Amino acid sequence: MEHTDELTKEIDQAAVAKSQFLSTISHEVLTPMNAIIGFTELLLLTNPTTEQLEYLQAIKLSGDSLLVHLDDILDFSAIEKDEIKFDVREFKIEQLLDNIRFSFLEKATEKQLRLKLSVDKRLSGAVIGDPVRLEQILNSLISNAIKFTTAGEVRISATLLYSEGENNHIEFEIADTGMGIPEDKMAVIFESFTQADARNTRESGGLGLGLTIAKKLIEMQGGSISVKGKPGYGSVFKFNLTFKKGMEKPDERSKRVPADAVYSLKGAKILVAEDNKINMMLVKNIMELWDIECDIVSDGLQAVEKVKTTDYDMILMDLQMPVMDGYEATSIIRQLPMEKAKTLPIVAFTASSKFEIESKAAKAGLTDYIGKPFDLNELYAKIGMYCS
Repeated sequence: MEHTDELTKEIDQAAVAKSQFLSTISHEVLTPMNAIIGFTELLLLTNPTTEQLEYLQAIKLSGDSLLVHLDDILDFSAIEKDEIKFDVREFKIEQLLDNIRFSFLEKATEKQLRLKLSVDKRLSGAVIGDPVRLEQILNSLISNAIKFTTAGEVRISATLLYSEGENNHIEFEIADTGMGIPEDKMAVIFESFTQADARNTRESGGLGLGLTIAKKLIEMQGGSISVKGKPGYGSVFKFNLTFKKGMEKPDERSKRVPADAVYSLKGAKILVAEDNKINMMLVKNIMELWDIECDIVSDGLQAVEKVKTTDYDMILMDLQMPVMDGYEATSIIRQLPMEKAKTLPIVAFTASSKFEIESKAAKAGLTDYIGKPFDLNELYAKIGMYCS
């Protein structure tokens, strides 16, 4: 019995060590990646020469690819530990699918593929669910479809199967005219680190985790996924999910606003708490580009002192800093006697995943979250949301 208890203790300690290791890897890799991708995006805005543009786009493409793989590893680990949480809110299926199609359009055009979208007219209203996880599932399936299709088309569709009380039961379909999947491989393509053909890994890249994660995310929301097809005739992936019906007009603040938006951020005053010097430089350059007044401090204690003496519209708060971390700094700011300190938007600005920090962030009083590496459009939209 004693031996069993010791073994259980060792297993628990190993699980904790693995979790801490992945959290550290996430922070240590994503923080420099934030600078690499961020400065690349800034350089793309400086009218580079044709040759420079080609190099910068290659850097950006490689960085984005690395992020996808890292995110897959972290998500897979979270699923293994049953730590995935869902951020439920209102959104429109039609709008989400239109945005996804647009994001893949350039990649499909490069391969001379048609990228078609069909959305059931009965899905024009809002639904309640997790749009980020739905987008993650669809991105994985559409990315695979485009990757393994050399001619023809990729079709995306969403159909209302039926309504039942407050619920809409929806079927999503991703079909392609690509290489197809052998019948004997149908059962294994959803397994971890597996692809239908080992040559695909060498020729097209990937860790073989995308479909595994997509399947798990679908099943964790009560849905199911299936695949049909045969070599040379393409593949059809179908999955169904149930969403509660929402209002006709969901909160428009959740829309992503492009960095060339019609409104200006000029005049906004922001405090940034960030201890990485390269990221400090990156944020400073971005704020100057957008005519935002910005103060930058390197730890949470300095952030608290700044809030006592300066009136800010918003704070971007890194969470892992020396002297005082972002959680403690936020908690102290919320307890300051000035009335504005209680409602001042404080946005977590971190390489940790949203689901990893969710409970601690809410307890500390953080308003929102933006991950590193951040997308310029998303950062612009967040600042616009809280400073307008």
